[in-house]
Amino acid sequence: MSTKSNARRPRRIQLTARDERVVRIVHELAMATVEQVQLLEFGEKNRSRAQTRLGVLRQAGYLETLAGRAPNAPAVWVVSRRGVKAFGLEETDASVERVKYGRLSHDLAVTDCRVRIMLACREPGLELLAWRREEELRATTIRHGVLPDALFQVGRQDGDRAPKSTFALECEVSEKGERALKQKYANFGAYYYGGKFEQDFGTRALRVLVLVRPEPGASGAGFVRRMTTMATTVGVTFVRVAELATFLNLSPAELFFRPVWSQPGVDGPVPLFPGGATHAQQQVA
Repeated sequence: MSTKSNARRPRRIQLTARDERVVRIVHELAMATVEQVQLLEFGEKNRSRAQTRLGVLRQAGYLETLAGRAPNAPAVWVVSRRGVKAFGLEETDASVERVKYGRLSHDLAVTDCRVRIMLACREPGLELLAWRREEELRATTIRHGVLPDALFQVGRQDGDRAPKSTFALECEVSEKGERALKQKYANFGAYYYGGKFEQDFGTRALRVLVLVRPEPGASGAGFVRRMTTMATTVGVTFVRVAELATFLNLSPAELFFRPVWSQPGVDGPVPLFPGGATHAQQQVA
C-alpha cells in the first residue's frame, strides 16, 4: 500500500499556527484519522473544519493519505517527506514508508486510545508526562518476552501529593489463542514481580490496561471475563480489563475515574484512580 500524493505541483498556502499544530499532531501520532485530529485540535463538533484543513495541507504537499483503503474506510493521514523537512520534524520508524499495513486496524485502535488519554490529561489535576510507543520499548522489554503497545505515565495532583502512575497499554482487537495469551501475561508477571521492570523504568507503579474488541457477533463482556480470568490464573493482579468501545466512549473527565475496569480478584468494576464516579460527576458538572 502506498500513499496518495498530489499529481500537480504542491499549492502554495499561507500557513497558520493551527496548520503547524495539525502537522505536528499527525507526526506525533505517526498516522491519524480525521476524527483523531479533530478531537485534539478542532473539538467534537468541528469535523468539517478539520477535514477541510487536512485537505488544504495535502494540496500543499505537507500531508498525504494512505492509498488502497476501502471506499467506506476512514482516510489515514501521514506527514509527507516535504512536511517532515518543512517543519523540521524527526524522521522516525513511523514514517510513511514504514507503516505496517497488516496491523493498521490495531495501530489505529491504539491511536484512538492515545487521543482519549491525551484529552483526559488536559483535565485539571492531570498531566501526561510521557508516552512511549512499541517501537521505542522494543529494545528494553522484548528480551523479557514483553512488548506492550505503549507505555505511558500520568501525573496527578492529589491534595499536597503529586503521585505518578505508569500504565502499559494492550489493545486486543482479535481473540488470540489462550496459550499465547497466558504466556504473554505470565511474562508480564515475571518481568514485574522479578524487579526487572523497576530496574528498566525506575518505578513499581505499573498497571497493564487491556482493552478488548470482540469479533463481530461475539460478547464483549465475555471477552473481558476471559481476559480477567486468565490474568487471575497466572497470578497477575496488576492487570485491568475493559471493552475498547466502553473506554473510547468515556468523556475526558471520566476516563481515569469511572469504574469500568475488571480487576483480578475483585468483584465489580473499578476505576483507575480513587474517587470513581463521584469525581467524574463533579468534573462533568
